Amino acid sequence: MRAWKGKEYLYKIFSRLSTFEKNPFEELQSRTEFVHASNVWLDPIPNHPDAAVRLGVAACVDVELKKDESVDNNRGWKSETIVPPLIPPSFGKGYAVSIFDAKGRKVPDGHKTKPTFYYESCYLVFEEDPTKYFEPPFRVFGYAYVGRTLGDFTGSPQLYPLGAVLIPQEGGYVLEVSFVDVADEVAYVDVYALEDGQWKKVISDLPV
Repeated sequence: MRAWKGKEYLYKIFSRLSTFEKNPFEELQSRTEFVHASNVWLDPIPNHPDAAVRLGVAACVDVELKKDESVDNNRGWKSETIVPPLIPPSFGKGYAVSIFDAKGRKVPDGHKTKPTFYYESCYLVFEEDPTKYFEPPFRVFGYAYVGRTLGDFTGSPQLYPLGAVLIPQEGGYVLEVSFVDVADEVAYVDVYALEDGQWKKVISDLPV
C-alpha cells in the first residue's frame, strides 16, 4: 500500500475516492449523490431573476458577512444568520452575487484579491487580504430560492421524507426518495411528475 501525501492525497480525499492502494488516476469516482429532501428544489427557476421573483420562486437578499476568525489574513467571510439557499449563476448569469464593502464599493470579480463566493454555504473567500483594498465588513446581494422543496411537497403527519438519492442511469438520473411512515397508516401514495412547469399525476394508489 502506498501512502499518498500532498496534493495527490487531498485529491483523493476531496474526490471521495475509495482506497489508497491505487494511484489517483486509477480511481473511479462514485456518481451517486445523497440529498436531503429539503434541499431538492421542485419549482422551475427561470433564467432571469426578475421572472423568478415575480413567480415567487426567488427573493432578493442582502447578507452581511462576518470575518471568519479561523482563517488568516482576513481571507474568510461568513454569514452568521440563517440564509435561504442562494441560487447560483448556473441557472442564469443574473443570479451571480454582487459583493460590496462597508463603503458601498463593489468588489470586481477579477480583482487581484481573487474573491470566490460559495453559494451553498454563503461563504466568501479571498486569496489575498482584501482589507488592503476594501473596508470591511462585506455584504453580498443575490437571489435566494424560496420555492417549494421535496420536503414541503411530501411532508405530512404520516409520511416524513428522509431524503433523496440521485442514481445514475443511461441517459440521465433517477431520483429515489425515502420516507418514514410514522403512524404506519399510509398504504398508497400518488406519484407526480413535473412537466412543462406543472405537476401532473403519473401514478395513482401506488402501494408503499
